[in-house]
Amino acid sequence: SAYSLNFIKSIFPKVKNKILKINLHVGSNEKIKKSSKKNFITCFPRKLPNHFHLLRFYLNDKLPKGWVLDPILNVSNSELKRKIIRSKIFLSFSNFEGFGLPPLEAALFGNKIIGYDGGGGSEYWKKPIFTKIEQGEIYKFGEEIINTINKYDSNWLKKTRKQRSILAKKYSNSSEKKS
Repeated sequence: SAYSLNFIKSIFPKVKNKILKINLHVGSNEKIKKSSKKNFITCFPRKLPNHFHLLRFYLNDKLPKGWVLDPILNVSNSELKRKIIRSKIFLSFSNFEGFGLPPLEAALFGNKIIGYDGGGGSEYWKKPIFTKIEQGEIYKFGEEIINTINKYDSNWLKKTRKQRSILAKKYSNSSEKKS
């Protein structure tokens, strides 16, 4: 990520011209149908399980009826993809990532992303798709989830199509090869 690149260059200024940024490629260029979206909130809690458990405890009695918190643990790639495609919201528990792929992939699959950008994700973490929560701010995290659910618009996919298209192009296979 640009974040990691700048950090490394500041530590090793004598070799800064030898360090290159390579664009990563994210392979999810599928069309997402509005009908495939259900009231699911997905996440990978394994990186920061304590944060996830506190947030789940906070949301326990606050999630509106019909909404399900669906942590993704020990599933096949096809099951992982199915879960992310059907969810409307993806929670990011990144912890000092060089470049967090799961939030970007979930965004390309039509999810609203709420959570920690992990530092490296800051290069793509832009509204309206991404909402940054400072690490450890469980109350704000929970409140943002509830606010997002309450304001969720059935035209979300249509309204964010352009931003997702820009992300898909920036992190495409051809962009990776070019870099």
